[in-house]
Amino acid sequence: MLVAAPIRGVLAAAGGALAPPPSAVESVPGLPGSGLRVLFVDDDASIRLTTVRMLRRLGAEVHPLSDGDKVEAWLERHGVLPSLAFDGGGEGRAPVRLDLVLSDVLMPGLDGERLCHRMAELGLPCAMVAATGTTTAETLERLPEAGFAAVLRKPYGPRQLKRVLEAVRSGRLQSPAVVAANMQ
Repeated sequence: MLVAAPIRGVLAAAGGALAPPPSAVESVPGLPGSGLRVLFVDDDASIRLTTVRMLRRLGAEVHPLSDGDKVEAWLERHGVLPSLAFDGGGEGRAPVRLDLVLSDVLMPGLDGERLCHRMAELGLPCAMVAATGTTTAETLERLPEAGFAAVLRKPYGPRQLKRVLEAVRSGRLQSPAVVAANMQ
């Protein structure tokens, strides 16, 4: 179930066939993710591979990372955060517009909750969605407080990812700073 409006609920998981290998679908108009840029963070290589394939099949441009500790450096290198300047090697390049960060919650190093807090502090200009297999009420209540706009429960499939992309496109998902401020 996808809760519309500003999402504080849970995107429930159901079924989910694997997507075929990535192809040039990013540029195909009409796909839910067409033109959307997604940073996907998960420490599990098989989940990363499968999710990247599904997101690309839905038309999104996906940038996968294996842990939260790599995110801030990636954002700096690509000029995503308005407050962070390019290093000398980045001059002349346009910054990458990022539409969504989809992050695992339980990861070694910088976990999803702390990553979301950090992105709120830095003023990340896009929504963050938590992907988790955890079903404890305590954890699910904490995630919006950390700044996550929505929670995607594992295992998820293309239908759930499509709903997330549609919510991003419609503007129903807010940035971590906005979500965290609304929780207070």
